[in-house]
Amino acid sequence: MRKLRRIIRRFIAEWRIRKRREDVRRSIEIELKTSVNFVRSGSRGSDSIYHVLSNTNKKLAVLRLINPHRKHKIIPSEMPYRLIKGEERIERELTCYKLGADSNLTPEPLWNTKDALLCKYNSGRPILDLLLDGSLTSVEVLDNGWAALKQLHELGISHMDASVQNLLYCFDNKQRCLVDFEFGPAEELNFDTQCLYDYLRYLESMLKFVDTAACEQIAEYISSSEVISFSNTENNCVERLKPALERLSRSEILWPVITNTREIVE
Repeated sequence: MRKLRRIIRRFIAEWRIRKRREDVRRSIEIELKTSVNFVRSGSRGSDSIYHVLSNTNKKLAVLRLINPHRKHKIIPSEMPYRLIKGEERIERELTCYKLGADSNLTPEPLWNTKDALLCKYNSGRPILDLLLDGSLTSVEVLDNGWAALKQLHELGISHMDASVQNLLYCFDNKQRCLVDFEFGPAEELNFDTQCLYDYLRYLESMLKFVDTAACEQIAEYISSSEVISFSNTENNCVERLKPALERLSRSEILWPVITNTREIVE
């Protein structure tokens, strides 16, 4: 019943934004100099996300459109992240995409207005799919995610919603692409702690999909990794992040390993 109510709410929200969506579609046709259609993505985020298709159904781009009629979840104040309001989400994602696109680390932005952002379509698959179908091992998924986040942090950007759903991976060229920058850090969270949260949030997102044997392999990887470190991290920083890391903090295999990791510096 809850799922049905959610579907109905989304349908109504899409119907209520139809006029603005059509205006945006026409603007995109002018920008791309071709006719386009929108196909709604299955995204469960705060905005309406569409694949932009040509008349031959070729995927050209992805559009984020602010939808004020969609229900937004309330984020508890103890969480290390916050949902950025409306137009600020577009500004944040646009900034991140501009900085990351040159390194093929994020999609390339093509066009934007105050309530919409169009970016070039990326053919990579969510790395979660590659974990589930066995194309990549759990350690490979973690290694790719942490490597992408390290590269992002070197550009001065934190993600704040890093997950196996928000990392695209292309086997052909081994490129990693981070998407969906709709969350921002809590106001008092410094950049080092934001980066730490990114790494742990990404690992947390994997735990629903891996078994005990995989966790043991991940623990061994973490012990020898040179990406993430707690050696220079205050204990209160770890505790500040803990409310957002329920699965990870409950892991009898991983949490003790993480909190005792040393000599691993970004």
